[in-house]
Amino acid sequence: TRIIYDRKFLLECRNSPIALTPPCCLPHIPGVTMPAAHPLDKLSELDEDRKDLP
Repeated sequence: TRIIYDRKFLLECRNSPIALTPPCCLPHIPGVTMPAAHPLDKLSELDEDRKDLP
């Protein structure tokens, strides 16, 4: 069996509050389910690590 949705139903679903928020049961994975840490912070950490090397 196949489920076939018509255009009107799909357009109504995109404005649904459930469609606008991620599900509550998802784990918090930086960069996937929540914004990643600032890449500039990681770059500054790498620069500091390089300065410590001889």
